[in-house]
Amino acid sequence: MPRERLSMRKIHEILRLSWGAQLSLRAVSKTLGIGKSTVSDCLKRAQAARLSWPLPAGLDEGRLQQRVSGSAPGS
Repeated sequence: MPRERLSMRKIHEILRLSWGAQLSLRAVSKTLGIGKSTVSDCLKRAQAARLSWPLPAGLDEGRLQQRVSGSAPGS
């Protein structure tokens, strides 16, 4: 069964808490109520997409989703 896709808000919060606030995977996962492996996977995808914190000013939710998940919003 495929995993449920993370909302853009959760992805943004993962990046903010991990890269901005320097929290551990465990702390981020506990704060957001998601698994450590989900946090880790999201961070790996963000690194592969060459994202950094703070996110670029012109990066809207649709573009963030495309860069992190490789798909268009709503697909």
